[in-house]
Amino acid sequence: MLEAIDARAARQWALTALAALAEVREELDALNVFPVPDGDTGTNLYLTFEAAVDATEEAIVNAMVAAETMTGSDGFRVYALPTDQVLALLRRAGRLK
Repeated sequence: MLEAIDARAARQWALTALAALAEVREELDALNVFPVPDGDTGTNLYLTFEAAVDATEEAIVNAMVAAETMTGSDGFRVYALPTDQVLALLRRAGRLK
C-alpha cells in the first residue's frame, strides 16, 4: 500500500486516470449531460484532464530551469540546476520534444 504520494506516484496516477478516461470517452459522450446536452462531455473531460497533466509537467520543468541559487537565513545554500544538463536528461528520458 502506498503510504505517501511522491512525484512518481502522482504522475503515474495522472497517466492512469487519463488512460481510464480515454477508455470511457465515447460512453461519457453518449450521456448527453445537462445543462448542455451536446454529446461531447467525455471528450471535454478527457481534453481538460490531458491539458492539466501537460501543464503540470511543463510547470515543473519551468521551475527546475528557472530556479536560481539561493542562500537561506541559516546559511544553507541550494544550487540552481544547470539548464543544459536538465535539458539533456529530459531528452534522454524522452520527455522533451
